[in-house]
Amino acid sequence: MSQVISMVRGDDKAWVLTVALKSDGTVTDITNCSFVFSVKTNFGGSLVLQKSLTLSAPLIGEAELIIDSADTQSLPNEKSEYVFDIQVTKVTGKKETLLRGTFIVLPEVMELADEPLEES
Repeated sequence: MSQVISMVRGDDKAWVLTVALKSDGTVTDITNCSFVFSVKTNFGGSLVLQKSLTLSAPLIGEAELIIDSADTQSLPNEKSEYVFDIQVTKVTGKKETLLRGTFIVLPEVMELADEPLEES
């Protein structure tokens, strides 16, 4: 399944994913599974970002992807498109790519070094 996700550079962002690992599409207990979100410049390109997902509600198949502001701060402050995937390692040790697509980082208007305007 291909997906487009986006965020503003330097922001904190979180997504909750409900994982359906059964062939009939129903959710399953993911307690002993691990999930990795990887972002690259292009397929086969350089790694830009990699995060492990947190199992927020594993009994109902929910995992959370949390990207902290520091994770994107070093990226260019311009619209940038990358490729991503989320891979699960199941209890059996088998790996499967659950989701892949385009990860867009949008420029921020105010960089951390900017001083806010004072009210007069």
